Amino acid sequence: MSALAVDAAALASVAELAPAIRAAIASHFVRRARSELRVGIAFAAMAERLAARRAPEVVIDALARSADEEPRHASMCVQLATIYGGAPVALPSDLEAPLPSFGEDDPELEDALLVAGMCCVNETIATAWIGAGLEVATAPLAVAALRAHLADEIGHAQVGWAYLASDHVSDATRRALADRLHAADKALSALDR
Repeated sequence: MSALAVDAAALASVAELAPAIRAAIASHFVRRARSELRVGIAFAAMAERLAARRAPEVVIDALARSADEEPRHASMCVQLATIYGGAPVALPSDLEAPLPSFGEDDPELEDALLVAGMCCVNETIATAWIGAGLEVATAPLAVAALRAHLADEIGHAQVGWAYLASDHVSDATRRALADRLHAADKALSALDR
């Protein structure tokens, strides 16, 4: 994803917005840029971790591509923050994104939980979120940004599903993963009561 093409019509639609709305949108995109960079760092660490555990090369390559795509997403967010905010915004360079530990003694299950959370859950939700935004977006910049981002997010989710479906993950691990996810769902559902 390269920088967004910005024409006079796109800039005019931004100029029509109230300053407070423009500032809120700019602030949102600054937060998104930071988040995209963190996800890129995490994808790179996941690729390294799964490579060390001899995961399928296709999954490692896809995670590495995903890690490379996130800084481009962040750059697009910075571009939007700059346009909406009316002042230059710099990409942060001091971010960290340590991979979580789930406290499992089994490294295969620990990896499956990580991939399920980062790719299958997070990126699938991101895909739905971006798709919903695209359905209602009318501003040219928003439409362009959402379209550019959506295809990558779909691919990131697919990486997780491909990993979990691979021979690298045993049936016993898939069952244990299902048990953990069911327990997490139950716990989250209890919070809604």
